[in-house]
Amino acid sequence: MFRVLILLVSSLFLSACDKAVFPVYWLCEGSSEQIVYNSSAIALEKYQGKGPLMLEIWGGQIFQFLQGSFSGAYVICHQEKNISHMDFRLNGCEKIADIDRRGMLNLNTGELLMSEVRIQGDRLIQNKGRYQCRKKGLTFSFSEFNHE
Repeated sequence: MFRVLILLVSSLFLSACDKAVFPVYWLCEGSSEQIVYNSSAIALEKYQGKGPLMLEIWGGQIFQFLQGSFSGAYVICHQEKNISHMDFRLNGCEKIADIDRRGMLNLNTGELLMSEVRIQGDRLIQNKGRYQCRKKGLTFSFSEFNHE
């Protein structure tokens, strides 16, 4: 009888867990482009790439890893105003003078748009990425984004 009581109490505690305290993962595939401009707005270098990108949404933040140029911890901005997408920015929701890195995830379609504009010395660096994401839920497998 004591075991049944412990089982019942444990199941009540587990069912009361709020899923919002666990991270949710989105796995994305797409491409990005980086262009480096000089002070006269002439393109000096251009890089393009394809590959996976992983989002971890947890506790009012989005962590992006796998895609180096957009890596970082982002703050979710304006989520309460629109439940169909998440707008997020690096270093908080206010623009910082030397860097503006942001993303927008459409929660209905899975489309992710990433952008960054930053100044480094006399150069302006602009990154843009477009990805198609699918929600993985509370877990993921590393084998899904191991590319050769």
